Amino acid sequence: FQDKVTLVSLWRIGCTWCILEMPEYDRLLDSVRSDRFQVISLAPQTMDEVQGYYSNDSTLPAVQVRMAIGGIVPRYDVLPTCATKRETDPNVLTVQCSALEDLLGVDGYPATYIVGPDGLIRHRHIGMLVDPATHRPNMAGFRATLDSLVLAL
Repeated sequence: FQDKVTLVSLWRIGCTWCILEMPEYDRLLDSVRSDRFQVISLAPQTMDEVQGYYSNDSTLPAVQVRMAIGGIVPRYDVLPTCATKRETDPNVLTVQCSALEDLLGVDGYPATYIVGPDGLIRHRHIGMLVDPATHRPNMAGFRATLDSLVLAL
C-alpha cells in the first residue's frame, strides 16, 4: 500500500451485485492511468473456491451467475482470505470465514474501501455503488476521492 492509492473491493462468491462491480473496477484502472493506483479484491472463501469460481470446470453454483453475466474475470488481484473451507450445505453459498468481517467490520457485500498512500482508509462504502436513476454501477462518488489522492502523490 505504501505510496499507492488502493481501491480494495470485498466481495463473495454468489453475490451478484459484487460481480456486477468488477467491470467497473477494470474501467477505473483504465481511466485513472497511474502506476500509483491499484485495485485488489478480497473474498471470504478459500483459494480453491476462488480458483474454481473462475474455472469453466467448476461445479460451484455461482459459476452459473458468472457465466450469465459474461464470464467476468477481473484484471486485478483477487485474494482469498480463508485458509480452510468449512463444511456447509453445498447448495447454499456462504462465506467460509469471518476474517474480513472481524477485521473491517463488514456487515454486507460488496464493500469498497479507498486506502491512501499512508495506509489509512480514506473512504468506505458498504453495498453496491449504484446510480439511483439507472440502477447501474456508478463509481463517480469514489472518483473524486481517487483523483485527489492520486494527484497528491
